[in-house]
Amino acid sequence: MIVKKRIRSAGVAAVMTATAIGVWKMDAPAGKVPVSPPPAHPVVSVHPTFVVGKSDKFAVQMLKEGVRRPWTGFSGFVETKLEKFAGVSYGAGGAGCGAGKTLVNFEQMDCVTFIENVLALTLTEKDYALKPADERTLFNAFVQNLNRVRYYEGVNCRWDDRIYYFTDALRQLEDAGLLTDLARINGEPFTKKIEYLSKNPQKFTGIEDWNKVKRLEREMSSRRRYYYPLSELERYADLARTGDVVALATDVPGLDVSHCGFIHVDENRSGVDKLFFTHASSVKKKVVYRQNFCDYLSTRTSITGVFVYRPLF
Repeated sequence: MIVKKRIRSAGVAAVMTATAIGVWKMDAPAGKVPVSPPPAHPVVSVHPTFVVGKSDKFAVQMLKEGVRRPWTGFSGFVETKLEKFAGVSYGAGGAGCGAGKTLVNFEQMDCVTFIENVLALTLTEKDYALKPADERTLFNAFVQNLNRVRYYEGVNCRWDDRIYYFTDALRQLEDAGLLTDLARINGEPFTKKIEYLSKNPQKFTGIEDWNKVKRLEREMSSRRRYYYPLSELERYADLARTGDVVALATDVPGLDVSHCGFIHVDENRSGVDKLFFTHASSVKKKVVYRQNFCDYLSTRTSITGVFVYRPLF
């Protein structure tokens, strides 16, 4: 997936989400641009931030509630708290956020920023569980973890610092010991030439170092990676756990994946029928909670398979 920005041409709005990691949202046809939330307001943070509406207060409140209890693991967070995001409006909400500022937005989320926000919240909650911490400390830790998820080495200084392809972001988190590639156990090799950014430079005007992008794309294209083809999804179902991060491989030329979300497992069911999907949907224009995963896949003809990464914290 690739970073997108909001642009306007001849009076027609085209949505490109200004996320840290991500790609063109391909899970639905282009539609009306969501109404932007209230303008950002300043907050006290060690790192420069761009906060949309009351997103900082939402993050702090979630963290204050979470750190009062022992950390029960990422799966426990998804099982008990992810429903709080149900119905949040779909969108980027990053218009006006300049390079070097960390976008904090819980009032609008696309599929990538939804995952980023949840990972940053849970990493912070884990680190501060049952420890004394004031609101400023918690918010600063959240912003730091958000940068850790979004940017190479957690450094956010310019557009080029962003991890543009979503599967590369997942690999970075795996290298940091935070995720593990589940398809490495029983999936199939994923082979595809990745070149979506370099073939569409006019869409990503914030990037300056195109040689770096091309080197990354060559490395991604040659790297040994694994996924579950749709015809082999049953293999994943045998290993599935609530909280798994899934990214959906696409047949769009040059692109790795087009959508992502979290898996829930209904232990009262079996096989692929036990898999449910929580994601920020551009079709529904909101975060959809526990949609039947197979039902979702059946409506997306461009999807070729599923990458699965499991949080290890």
